[in-house]
Amino acid sequence: IFCKPGKLIDSNALYAALNQFDPRIDERNLHVEDLGNVQELLKKFLKKHYLVEQKDAKTQKVEYYMGARSYLEIGRPQLLLFMHESMDMVWDSSLNEDISDAE
Repeated sequence: IFCKPGKLIDSNALYAALNQFDPRIDERNLHVEDLGNVQELLKKFLKKHYLVEQKDAKTQKVEYYMGARSYLEIGRPQLLLFMHESMDMVWDSSLNEDISDAE
Protein backbone atom coordinates (compact mmCIF):
# COMPACT_ATOMS: atom_id res chain seq x y z
CA ILE A 1 0.00 0.00 0.00
CA PHE A 2 2.70 2.39 1.06
CA CYS A 3 4.51 2.22 -2.29
CA LYS A 4 1.45 2.32 -4.55
CA PRO A 5 0.61 5.48 -6.52
CA GLY A 6 -1.94 7.43 -4.54
CA LYS A 7 -1.18 5.14 -1.57
CA LEU A 8 -4.33 3.10 -2.40
CA ILE A 9 -4.72 -0.58 -3.19
CA ASP A 10 -7.84 -2.53 -4.11
CA SER A 11 -8.73 -5.78 -2.38
CA ASN A 12 -7.49 -7.98 -5.26
CA ALA A 13 -4.11 -6.24 -5.25
CA LEU A 14 -3.96 -6.39 -1.46
CA TYR A 15 -4.44 -10.17 -1.43
CA ALA A 16 -1.96 -10.54 -4.29
CA ALA A 17 0.64 -8.58 -2.28
CA LEU A 18 -0.09 -10.63 0.85
CA ASN A 19 0.24 -13.79 -1.23
CA GLN A 20 3.66 -12.64 -2.47
CA PHE A 21 4.72 -12.11 1.12
CA ASP A 22 3.28 -15.45 2.28
CA PRO A 23 1.98 -17.88 -0.40
CA ARG A 24 -0.46 -19.40 2.09
CA ILE A 25 -2.53 -16.19 2.02
CA ASP A 26 -5.15 -15.69 -0.66
CA GLU A 27 -8.81 -14.70 -0.85
CA ARG A 28 -9.94 -18.31 -0.91
CA ASN A 29 -7.88 -19.44 2.06
CA LEU A 30 -9.66 -17.92 5.04
CA HIS A 31 -7.57 -19.61 7.70
CA VAL A 32 -3.78 -19.64 7.67
CA GLU A 33 -1.89 -21.64 10.27
CA ASP A 34 0.03 -19.37 12.68
CA LEU A 35 -1.94 -16.32 11.48
CA GLY A 36 -5.57 -17.24 11.89
CA ASN A 37 -8.41 -15.96 9.76
CA VAL A 38 -6.93 -13.44 7.33
CA GLN A 39 -10.22 -11.62 6.73
CA GLU A 40 -10.75 -11.26 10.49
CA LEU A 41 -7.23 -9.90 10.84
CA LEU A 42 -7.96 -7.39 8.09
CA LYS A 43 -11.11 -6.31 9.94
CA LYS A 44 -9.06 -5.88 13.11
CA PHE A 45 -6.54 -3.68 11.27
CA LEU A 46 -9.45 -1.57 10.00
CA LYS A 47 -11.06 -1.32 13.44
CA LYS A 48 -7.78 -0.27 15.04
CA HIS A 49 -7.11 2.33 12.29
CA TYR A 50 -3.97 0.73 10.88
CA LEU A 51 -5.85 0.54 7.57
CA VAL A 52 -8.74 2.55 6.17
CA GLU A 53 -11.28 1.19 3.71
CA GLN A 54 -13.11 3.20 1.07
CA LYS A 55 -15.11 2.53 -2.09
CA ASP A 56 -13.95 3.93 -5.41
CA ALA A 57 -16.78 6.14 -6.66
CA LYS A 58 -16.40 5.02 -10.28
CA THR A 59 -15.69 1.31 -9.98
CA GLN A 60 -17.32 0.64 -6.59
CA LYS A 61 -14.25 -1.47 -5.73
CA VAL A 62 -13.11 -1.50 -2.14
CA GLU A 63 -9.73 0.18 -1.70
CA TYR A 64 -7.43 0.37 1.28
CA TYR A 65 -4.93 2.92 2.45
CA MET A 66 -2.77 3.16 5.51
CA GLY A 67 -4.44 4.66 8.54
CA ALA A 68 -3.08 7.30 10.85
CA ARG A 69 -2.20 4.73 13.49
CA SER A 70 0.23 3.03 11.07
CA TYR A 71 2.15 6.24 10.66
CA LEU A 72 1.99 7.24 14.32
CA GLU A 73 2.96 3.92 15.86
CA ILE A 74 5.15 2.41 13.21
CA GLY A 75 6.47 5.34 11.19
CA ARG A 76 7.41 5.66 7.57
CA PRO A 77 11.14 4.84 7.92
CA GLN A 78 10.38 1.64 9.84
CA LEU A 79 7.81 0.56 7.24
CA LEU A 80 10.27 0.99 4.40
CA LEU A 81 13.06 -0.77 6.25
CA PHE A 82 10.74 -3.66 7.18
CA MET A 83 9.61 -4.04 3.57
CA HIS A 84 13.20 -4.17 2.35
CA GLU A 85 14.31 -6.65 5.01
CA SER A 86 11.29 -8.93 4.64
CA MET A 87 11.78 -9.14 0.88
CA ASP A 88 15.58 -9.59 1.13
CA MET A 89 16.21 -6.29 -0.64
CA VAL A 90 19.32 -4.20 -0.12
CA TRP A 91 18.71 -0.86 1.57
CA ASP A 92 19.77 2.00 -0.68
CA SER A 93 21.09 4.90 1.41
CA SER A 94 19.47 7.38 -1.00
CA LEU A 95 16.14 6.29 0.52
CA ASN A 96 17.19 8.03 3.74
CA GLU A 97 16.99 11.37 1.91
CA ASP A 98 13.63 10.48 0.34
CA ILE A 99 12.22 9.66 3.76
CA SER A 100 13.45 12.84 5.42
CA ASP A 101 12.26 15.00 2.49
CA ALA A 102 8.76 13.53 2.61
CA GLU A 103 8.25 13.85 6.37
